[in-house]
Order: sequence, then C-alpha cells, then structure tokens
Amino acid sequence: MTKAGRNGWIATLTLVGGLGLAALGATHARAAEGPAPVPAPAAPAAPTTPEELVQHLKTQSDPYYDSSVQQLQSLGVKAVPALTAALKDPNPNLRGRAAAMLAGVGAGAKEAVPALIPLVGDGTTAVRVLSISALGAIGPDAAEAVPAITKALADPMPDVRRAAAESLARLGAAAKSAVPALTEVAQKDANADVKAAAAKTVETLGGAAPAAAPAAAVAPEKAPAAPAKP
Repeated sequence: MTKAGRNGWIATLTLVGGLGLAALGATHARAAEGPAPVPAPAAPAAPTTPEELVQHLKTQSDPYYDSSVQQLQSLGVKAVPALTAALKDPNPNLRGRAAAMLAGVGAGAKEAVPALIPLVGDGTTAVRVLSISALGAIGPDAAEAVPAITKALADPMPDVRRAAAESLARLGAAAKSAVPALTEVAQKDANADVKAAAAKTVETLGGAAPAAAPAAAVAPEKAPAAPAKP
C-alpha cells in the first residue's frame, strides 16, 4: 500500500470512528433524559347509537350520562328496543333508569311490557317502583300486567304499594279485577298515603268508595249502682 493510500484509509477509519462515538454519545444522552413520555390514552368516542347511549346510564358520574339521557329522550320510540334490552342488565341502576325512561315514552313503549312485568318483583325496591310506574304510564296496552301489579299491593315497601295502587288506575277496564284487593288496602293498609291512593283508584275504576274499617265495638258503660237506702 502506498503512503498516500495508507493515509487515506487511516483518515476514513478516523471519520467512521468519530461518527460512531457521536452516535454513542447521543444514545447515552437520550438514556440520561429517561424514557419518552407515554402519550395519554385518547378519550372514548362519544356514544351515538341507542345501544351505546343506554350503557352510559349506569352511573351519574359517567361523563356522557347527561348527554345520553337527553339523546335517548329525543329518540322517543326509537330508543325503546335498547331500553327494553337494558331491563335485563345485571346492574340495578341501569334497570331502574331504563324503566324510568320507558315511562317517559308512555304508550309507545308497549313492546317493553313483557320485560317490565318480571321487574315488578325485582330485588331492588327502586326498580320495582319504577317498573310498576312504567307499566302504568304505558296504560291499557299493559293490561297483562294487572295480576303482577295487584300482587304488588301486598309488597312490604309502602312506596311499591302506592305505585301499584296508582298504576292500576291507569290500566283501564282490565284493572277492575283488582278492585277487591284495592278496597282491602284502602281500609287496612298501615300507610295513610297508600290507603288514599288505593281508595282513589277504586273510585276511578268505578267501584264503590271503600268504607272506613269498622271501629272495635265498645261495651256500653254500666249505670252506677244506686246508693243503698239508709
């Protein structure tokens, strides 16, 4: 190798070595700065379909709760299938809120009746109340619920009994079969509001106004004995 060739080769190695050291230095510098920050996860997409909207009713702390309620209300009858499906959700909050929204639809929610009837006996008091109220709001098209709602007149919770009494008034002629049970509630229930609601429904359904429960008979006082003659 000529002297000129040897000098050129040495210069090339020097240049390559310098570049390698520079790259290594940059790598160490990046390592000293720590790992690159992980980007924050993107916010979930806003719900758009009724099925997506319903899933945001589970808790009021959900960021889309209020907007989902408003959109479902605006959908009206179109939201009924998704709300009906939600009645079978294991979350009682969702079951109750779905029932409440179906009540807002009214008669247009009649397809939900078969799914609402089992909830008249739900293990959560609020779900029972809201489901019974929804059936009443649907009106005569929910006539098949009369037996279940009549049974709810004996529920241990007064709010449920009152909802049952009030809803029966809205179910039309089919609810007349409940008049005997309503009459008994109007006379004997321990809660004054339940008694009043039952009595009003009996009158609405064309039954005789319930008579007040008879008071216990009181034995007449005996006249005082005449004083003995002296």
